[in-house]
Amino acid sequence: MAIVGAKIVNSKLIEAALVKAFEEWADEDVNDKFFSEQFISRQWSYPGPETIRKARGPAGDPRDIYDTGALFESGQESFTLQGGVNGVSANWHWDAKNSSGQEYAFTFTKAKGLIRECHVSGQMTW
Repeated sequence: MAIVGAKIVNSKLIEAALVKAFEEWADEDVNDKFFSEQFISRQWSYPGPETIRKARGPAGDPRDIYDTGALFESGQESFTLQGGVNGVSANWHWDAKNSSGQEYAFTFTKAKGLIRECHVSGQMTW
């Protein structure tokens, strides 16, 4: 048997289903589950001495990165979805401030040489 052609009927319904699936994935799997796991689980190596956190008890090695929760919450609360003609995107901006008034994520990661920007995004295009 040979297939000699195919046709997509009502591509707008398929497009809407893809957008809905992407939005659910970004909100539930990334914004909720993934970021929660990254901040709350004790998986981050910290070879320095045990430190006392402002809002919680001592943090050793490995440690979580939740601390006061301000950075975590700033990312979750900044979650936005934007749709357009050619796709949809999800964006987060981790903008919690440290005690000096600087954005904590940028200050920390720049000092550690990890990243240069704290804007996270994902997108789906067609």
